[in-house]
Amino acid sequence: MLWMPQSRLALPRLALCATCIATALGGQRPGVCFTMLHHLPSAAAQDRLYAEAGRVLRPNGRLAGSDSRWGPLFALAHIGDTCTLVDPEALPARLEVAGFDHVEIDTRRDAFRFRAHVD
Repeated sequence: MLWMPQSRLALPRLALCATCIATALGGQRPGVCFTMLHHLPSAAAQDRLYAEAGRVLRPNGRLAGSDSRWGPLFALAHIGDTCTLVDPEALPARLEVAGFDHVEIDTRRDAFRFRAHVD
């Protein structure tokens, strides 16, 4: 589920399935996904999220995000939890299949972040 809190700027509060966002939300909105991709049950579910984000962010949309990489503490924290790690080296190709271009990935030992554009 995606959620955006109410704020002083009167932003709408959203609670949506990340793989099936309503068409009415489309058009030049930025999308973000921070430290949650690994909680999707499969790489196919992650790819559906990328495709859905690409669809609703058109035209000229941006997607930014980050996620964790494997490490001993990360593994310990996810015992018995859904954990489908994203390979940051494979992510640009996966985002391009979903319609994104200008993909940038920054990788650290324990995490990575990405930015992508959709025409």
